[in-house]
This record gives sequence, C-alpha cells and structure tokens, in this order.
Amino acid sequence: MKHVKSLFSLNKNRRISILKNLAAIFLIVVFASYIGITIGFQYMAYKKLNNSLYSLTQKEIEKRAISLNYFFSERGNDLQDLGSSPIVQAYFENRALGMSFRYGLKSTLFGISEFFKNKVQLKTYRNQKIYDTIMLLNLNGKLLADSLSKPNLSRDFANIFQKSDYGNNIINYKEFLIFKTPVFFHGKVVGFILAWVNKKLIRDNFLIPVTGKPHSSLILFTRDQIVVASKNGEQQIKFLKDNLSLFIRLILGQDFHGNRVGIYNHVDIIIFGSKINYSGFYLAETVIGKELNKQRYSLIFTAMLVLIFGVFVGLFVWWRLNNINYSLMIELKNKEEREKAINEKNRELQEEFIKRRAVEKTLYDYTRNLKKIIKVKTSYLEKALAKLKIAQSKLIQSEKLASIGQLSAGIAHEINNPIGFIKTNLKTLGDYFTDLMKLIEQYESIDKSFTEENLLEFLKNVEDIKTEIDFNYIKEDMKSIFDETDGGIERILAIVKDLKFFAHQDQKDMEVVDIHQCIESTLNIIHNEVKYKAEVIKKFSDIPKVRCFPQRLNQILTNLIVNAAQAIEDKGRITIETDREENFAVIKISDTGVGIPREIRDKIFDPFFSTKPVGKGTGLGLHVVHNLVKMHKGKLKVKSIKGEGTSFFIYLPL
Repeated sequence: MKHVKSLFSLNKNRRISILKNLAAIFLIVVFASYIGITIGFQYMAYKKLNNSLYSLTQKEIEKRAISLNYFFSERGNDLQDLGSSPIVQAYFENRALGMSFRYGLKSTLFGISEFFKNKVQLKTYRNQKIYDTIMLLNLNGKLLADSLSKPNLSRDFANIFQKSDYGNNIINYKEFLIFKTPVFFHGKVVGFILAWVNKKLIRDNFLIPVTGKPHSSLILFTRDQIVVASKNGEQQIKFLKDNLSLFIRLILGQDFHGNRVGIYNHVDIIIFGSKINYSGFYLAETVIGKELNKQRYSLIFTAMLVLIFGVFVGLFVWWRLNNINYSLMIELKNKEEREKAINEKNRELQEEFIKRRAVEKTLYDYTRNLKKIIKVKTSYLEKALAKLKIAQSKLIQSEKLASIGQLSAGIAHEINNPIGFIKTNLKTLGDYFTDLMKLIEQYESIDKSFTEENLLEFLKNVEDIKTEIDFNYIKEDMKSIFDETDGGIERILAIVKDLKFFAHQDQKDMEVVDIHQCIESTLNIIHNEVKYKAEVIKKFSDIPKVRCFPQRLNQILTNLIVNAAQAIEDKGRITIETDREENFAVIKISDTGVGIPREIRDKIFDPFFSTKPVGKGTGLGLHVVHNLVKMHKGKLKVKSIKGEGTSFFIYLPL
C-alpha cells in the first residue's frame, strides 16, 4: 500500500514538473516574440524620427538665418540713424558753409566722437557690446571721428571701406565684420559710417550647433570664403572650404535637406543650410553622418542584449519555480531566528540605554563643576594678563630710559659744544665792551666850550682810540658772535625738547604724526652716537601722516639706528628711506656694517639675546622693537648679507 502511494505521489510531482517546464518555455517564446516585434517597431520609429530630426534641424537653421538677417538689418538701421543724426549733419553743414577745422569743425568732430562712444556703450546684445568702434570717414576714406579717442590710426581705412563685395555693404576684415553705410547731405553722398562688430559676438550668439553633436559645426560663409565658424568641427570646416561652390549650389537649389553631399576621408558629411536674405552670406551646419546615425546601431545592440537577457530571465524563472518552496521554508526559518535575535538585541539596547543615562547624568555634573573651575581660572588669568601688560609697559619704558642712559654721554657732549663756544663768545664780548668803553669815555669828554682847535684834537684822539681797539673789526665780529650764540642756544633747546619728548611716558591714545619729523627728532638725539661712525643719508618720499604712538615710534627708530651704527666697525654709511607700499608706510634703515650671520638671524628678536660682550647690552633692543611694531599692527622685516650690511623694513598701516 505504501509503494502505491509513493508511486502516485511521484507521478503527481512529475506532472507538476512537466507543467512548470511547459509554462517556462511558453513564457520564453512569448517574451522573445515581444522583443522582436519591439525591435521592428523601434527601427521604424527611429527611421521616422531621423527624418523628423533632419527637417527640424533644417528649420532651425532657417530660423538662425532669419535671426542673423534681422541682426544685420538692425546694424544697417543703426548706421543710417547715425548718418542722419543732427550732430553728423551739423558737421557737413558747417563744412559746406566754409567753417575752418580750427574754429568749429574740430569741436563738432569731438562731439561726434563722444556721440559714437555713447552709442558703443548703449548698443548691446545679450549683455555684450555689439560694436567695438564706430567711425566717420570722408569720401576719400580719411578718418574724421571715431569712438576710440585715438587721433592717429595706423589702419588703411581707404582700402578697407571701399570693399563692398557682400550685399548690404558688409565687409569681412580679419576678426571683424565692418558694416558700411553712406552719409547723405542734401541728397549727395558726403561720407561713410563704419561700425566694427567682433566675429566672436556672432559666433557665441548665433553659431551654436543646432544638433548639439560634438562633431558638428555651424559656419557663416560667402561665395569665396568662410567668414566665421563655431569652435568645433575642424574636418567639416576644411571640407566646406574645398567645396564652397557645391554647397552654395545646393543651398540655392533647396536640395540639401539632410542629404549626404560628399565623402571626406571616408566620413559621411551631412549639411543643413540656408541663404541669409538681402546679403551675400550663407549659413550652414555640417555634421559627421555617423554621429547622427549612431543611435540606430546602439538601439539594435541594446535590443539584442535585452533579448539575451530575456532568455536568461526565462531560464531563471523556470529554475526558481522548482526551488520556490524550499526557499520559502528556509526564509521562514531565518525569519524566526531574526525575530529571536532582534528581541535579544532590544533587551541589550534597553540595558545600554539605562547605563548611558547614568553616565550622562555624571557627565552633566562634571561639566557644571568644570565650568565653575574654568571661570575661577579665567579670572586668575585675566588678572595675570593685566599684570603682564603693566610689566611689559614698564619694561619698554625702562628700555627707553636705558637707551637714553646709553646715549647720555653723547647728549651731554652735544650740549657742551654749544655751551663752550657760548662761554668763549661771552668772554670776547667782555673784552670788546672794555675797548668800547674807552671810546665812549672819549666821546663823553666833549663839552660846549670846545674850540675848533680842541675839536680837531678830540677827533684825532677818537681816531687813535679806534685804531688802537680795531673798531671796524669789533663791529663786524660782534654781529657774528651774536649769531653764533643764538644758534648754540637754539641747538641746546632743540636737544632738550627732543629728549623730553623721547623720555616722556607713552600716551594711551594714538596720534597722527609726521614720520619724517620723528626721524629728524631721533637723529637729533643720537647725533653724537652716530656722527663718528657713519654718514647718514636721508631719502624721503611724499607719504601721508600715520596714526601711531610717537614716543614708541622714536624708540623703534633709536634702537635700529644705534644698532646700525654699532654694526659699522670703522666708517660707513647709514641710509634712511621712506616710501609707500599699498596701505603701508615703509621705513627702510640700511647700514654698511658687518651683517647678521644666517645661523642667528632667527634669534635676533628673542629677549635677552645679544652678540655684544657682557655688560655692553641688555639683549632687549630688537625684542622691544619687534613688539612695538606689532603693537602698531605693522610688520618688521630684515635682510642681511654677511660682510655687506643689514636692512630693516618697518611697515606701518596708513
């Protein structure tokens, strides 16, 4: 009984398998038939679409030709309006009345140039200027006025403007199309107006290929030459150059709507074209044939791939039907295992969530405590920063006073020199006073009872005293003594004034000062320190005043100039130059000293770094200079060649 049931079950499964196979074969046949019919319909549709594409492309070319014709007509209208404008007519009216160029015609031509300039600026096409220039010429081709504002032009306009090979007076000249229109005055042609249009404007706006193919080219040409073409399609352009007459014949015969007109290097060339009415120009688009027909082959290839893919899909469906039950059982079992794993994962995630909430609370408490600590530390740091700024200010002031102390001997010497010759002059004036008193006493001995003989004797005594004391020399020398004494006193006052300004505590606010005045003041203070070592050369430029701290700027200049003098071993030269670079006033201080070795050049601005012997320097001079320049939001640069000298550049913002 069991065997019978097994046999019956086997026959049943076999029948089911046969039915499945028949169903799979039927589906494959139906699918293949559907693909074949689809390919046939697509081929017919593509052929119709291709013919429609040719027709649409031709119509689009004709539209482009109409647009270009309208563009050319507009240019002709523009030039006619310019020729009939009152200002142009006024020039020929004045010339007909016999007005000279000097009195009248020159100003009229200047007005025409300005009028043309305005037209060039106002006439645009898609935000591009249409005209490069507009010019007025007489009948002989001489330039009268143009929008270039150039009095002399090297171009031979007489040869250019007489060319009118193309309709509507359009001249093809290099990279320009020149539109030419005669100017009429009382019914006679008296001159010409020429408007120069760059071919790039026409190429960028009108010569964009209609088909959009990479190997297509839109070309504007005449009966004997190509005027302008789009950027691509080099093969077609060369082919068109070699067959201009053929293309023109096809265009005029209206026998070119998508026909293959020739073979060039075994490549099909398809041409679409149109004549631009009322002109000698033709517009054509040339396309490599395989670019337009490439879609046909790709479509058939795609259909074959789809058919092959359909066969494989049919086989896969047949195999899948035999294994669907087993796959469903496996999927059901896997689904139960996934649900069990998901439940276990949810439990773990819930425990993890509880732990994270506890950690987040701890982190929140820690962050709140950390903010309090940061606030306290920030307060301490702000107080420390304030103390540091005060200390830095004192350090700069002490360095300034140290510089004054270092220069004090020289300043004392500078003051002693004028005091010495003032003292000598005062002693000489005392001697002159004694001699002059003798002469004055002689004059006081005159009395009314003097006779003529006594008067003669008195005058003789006066002359003897004048000769004895050398009165004429005293008179001349006293003027010189007074001038020298006054100059010495002014020198002492200037040194004291500059020293007081230099040593004064810095002000909190910046002032607008003259850099040259600060340089002169500094040189006055350190004159004795520099004069025995170097010749100071000043090259000042015309620069505006700067906003700065004057005392600190003086300290910068003092440290750099004194360092320059100390770097000169015997006798040299210090050059101080001023200039302007962009938004900076630049002070350049150069010396002919020993220079700075490359290995220590990066250390010269470090605090307490010095190449001088112990006790000869603090090592703070260049460090203070660097900080003071940064305080002014400026820049400090250095260039040095060992054995040739060093240059410091101070950049102060204007």
